Amino acid sequence: MKIDYLLRYQNTDTGSDKIWGIICLNPDKTFDPFESDRTFDYVTFWGKKGGRLQTKQWTGYSCDAYQLAKRKQHKKIGYLPVDRRRLTTEYPGLKEQLERIATWAVLTL
Repeated sequence: MKIDYLLRYQNTDTGSDKIWGIICLNPDKTFDPFESDRTFDYVTFWGKKGGRLQTKQWTGYSCDAYQLAKRKQHKKIGYLPVDRRRLTTEYPGLKEQLERIATWAVLTL
């Protein structure tokens, strides 16, 4: 499983803590954010910290995934990249949940 994008929104005033990301389901393909001649299979996930993640499977170009992630970062909401070295401490159980999501998504391709 390769997480291509992993973003986090945190608002200390409202106590909101959300996560959003994209997993590429084609580990044999090289990901290039500017490529637009090969399609990839993706699963997008989002949800509140500690809650159940929602998912959506889709097929598209890597430049589409890149643009989607950039829009999330440039919205007024302001999702920011997650430091992956701190992933297991900040989000316990997230890695295992994402592995289950990716496995399920690959099986339904």
